[in-house]
Amino acid sequence: MLKKNKIFQKFLRSSFSMPDENRWKFDWEFAMMGRMFVPLSSMHFDASESISDRIHRFTSKDEAEFKLGDRYELVLKNVDGNSTGHYRCMNRHGRNVISNMYFLEVSNEKNIVPLNGSIGVEKVPSVALKSGKLEKLNLKYSVKASDWSKCSYCSSDRGEQTRHIKCYVEPSTKTTSQKLELRYLSLYDKVPCTSTLVPLPVRKELKKLGNDKIFLETRPCFEECTGAEELNRIVNSSQDLGDIRTLDYLPGGEFVFGNVLPRLLPPVVRRVQLVLSNDPQVLSCQKLIDLNAGVHWYSLKNGPIQHSTIHEMYQERAYFDEDTNLVFRQFTMEDDDEYL
Repeated sequence: MLKKNKIFQKFLRSSFSMPDENRWKFDWEFAMMGRMFVPLSSMHFDASESISDRIHRFTSKDEAEFKLGDRYELVLKNVDGNSTGHYRCMNRHGRNVISNMYFLEVSNEKNIVPLNGSIGVEKVPSVALKSGKLEKLNLKYSVKASDWSKCSYCSSDRGEQTRHIKCYVEPSTKTTSQKLELRYLSLYDKVPCTSTLVPLPVRKELKKLGNDKIFLETRPCFEECTGAEELNRIVNSSQDLGDIRTLDYLPGGEFVFGNVLPRLLPPVVRRVQLVLSNDPQVLSCQKLIDLNAGVHWYSLKNGPIQHSTIHEMYQERAYFDEDTNLVFRQFTMEDDDEYL
């Protein structure tokens, strides 16, 4: 019994005294369609990197087409067709672990069909989208609805919530039974029927069925404005033998070294866009991918821009897509304005 306890104590001491220095060394990588992954960011200095190289890399951050957020999320400044591809956050420092992987697709215009919803109605409306199977390719396509977004703003006034309904493609068999050239579809939980990840012949066939439409349902909402509640915390620590000991008591709003701090709000981005009459334009709202928050657009000339008023305000020249980006099919001189 004594020998067993000594072995157990030695194991615990070794497990608590040998931190993995490479555990959090993740970097972003990018791969264009049909290309290999290449490094996109370097969050960790190489021992062979000179001081001048480090200074140059730091001073050139403002010129880069992307930046890293306070949680090491990748923030792309301006996207175009060349930004389409696979993005992944990976640890290559002796681990080869992929934390997250995304496929970004840049498109100019989408086939948005607006729907009017009602307060308290959760049932998904019947839409002109079809579900089915592509037996030869071991694929199936189905209609799915997203969750309702948060209310666009909090006050006594009327806000808006949205959800989109669209077609998705996914394998109908296990990965091992899937055709080799289509196995990449299993990398993502759902792939829209209009995505360039879907083979072109399949996309054309689904478009003939009308499955290229995106139904955007909007309903009114009313939400009170509340502040975040600050919670008191007790800081504990594990001892060599696995015992838990209380180290400190932290009042709400206080933190210790090593804590993950509350998320910072994204910086305000101010841009001047020079466009010609009849030019199209997509005005995007920087959002945090892991934070479900309402989005509210405002025109300095016309006031709030809502789903219920946008078509009347701009005579079908503008619309909201499913990500609440403000999309102008074409500009006129009347649209010279400030948009927030």
